[in-house]
Amino acid sequence: MRGRLRSLEQAAKANYVSIPQPDGTWAKFPLYAAKEAFLTSMAWLKGEDVPEHPLSTAAANCSDRNWRESFVAGTHTVTGGEPAEDLSE
Repeated sequence: MRGRLRSLEQAAKANYVSIPQPDGTWAKFPLYAAKEAFLTSMAWLKGEDVPEHPLSTAAANCSDRNWRESFVAGTHTVTGGEPAEDLSE
């Protein structure tokens, strides 16, 4: 019985993204939330005014450096000053 429960638990973990938090808890999201967070980060990077995804907030507050510095953490910026001029003539 324990073996069956353990295998079910492992299968359930495979369907979620778990992000450790500083207070010792874990923020858990379904797999599709990672795609949503990525697309939200891309929209933000393009200059669109979009709210931060909850997965991005959890990643930015994460106790793991790899999550904090990931693209979906929302800590990325575009540098370089002025926008490029329009070269399409």
